[in-house]
Amino acid sequence: MLDLTSSCFISGDLPIIISCASLALADAGIMMCDLVTSVSVSCFGKNIVIDPTSDEEAWQDGSLMVAFMLARKEITQLTLTREWSDGKITNAVELCMDACSKLGDILRDRLKDTATLTSE
Repeated sequence: MLDLTSSCFISGDLPIIISCASLALADAGIMMCDLVTSVSVSCFGKNIVIDPTSDEEAWQDGSLMVAFMLARKEITQLTLTREWSDGKITNAVELCMDACSKLGDILRDRLKDTATLTSE
């Protein structure tokens, strides 16, 4: 059985899996409330790094992952590892929500492009 709570899935792979699965469902014509996009950040002391590399994840003090539906402005999943201060969590969540919104716009544009190509 695949353990999606292991640290490699929380930071690196899981956000990609969530976003790609949502895009695939939408592309297949499955009715959904909204696309779900996901982004992770790593904490290094006072710094927060969005979409960390594998090397960065090896040295992080903690990680935070957000899955987000823009149309509803709703966080569908929040995963946190290690200890974070309240202020740092707030900043990291806002950063993730902003990045998820931008990613959602890109994915919507790609879906529109695909729909236009198939209708021509």
